[in-house]
Amino acid sequence: MRLLHAVRGSHGPSEDRLVAVEQPPALIAAVSDGAGSSGGGAMAAEFVVAFVRREVPQLVSTWATSQLVALLGRLDLELVRSRLAGEATCILVVLSCGVICGASVGDSQAWLFADGEPLILKSGQNRKPLLGSGRAAPVGFGAVPFAGRLVLALDGLFNYCPPRRLPTLATRKPIDAVPGESKCSRALLGPLASSM
Repeated sequence: MRLLHAVRGSHGPSEDRLVAVEQPPALIAAVSDGAGSSGGGAMAAEFVVAFVRREVPQLVSTWATSQLVALLGRLDLELVRSRLAGEATCILVVLSCGVICGASVGDSQAWLFADGEPLILKSGQNRKPLLGSGRAAPVGFGAVPFAGRLVLALDGLFNYCPPRRLPTLATRKPIDAVPGESKCSRALLGPLASSM
């Protein structure tokens, strides 16, 4: 597994953050979108990725979905206690030993593309309340066999791109060079690809 490509929007200050940590045999990745309406959204998203970078590798021997859900629950409370930041979404995935598991809060998403057909990796995802509210309700997903390309993205990708265009966009290389898809490409924040 390897991080293939990451694209960030280029217009104005961003409240979006991406983290990817290699911890063989695992790859840990998360995207977070700070809620601009809550004030401190960028700081909240930064807090989220710093927390993921620091805490998730500690679970190296046990990548259970339930632990990732509990971790996001703890993150919610730590963000409230910090009093430094606002609120944010997060989708967190761990790819290890040929499977994906993860947890999410908010409207960020993970899609797995194999043979051009997407598998949306979320189950009963709660759009609100967000991390930093003290009331977030993280939802887990997986373990799902990993084959193809995994795309982690914020709501911008799904708002700008029609669902029928996502498989084409997600499977092209380089991702940000798809003609006529500049808004979609700028919204794409973190595809991961298998080197198998």
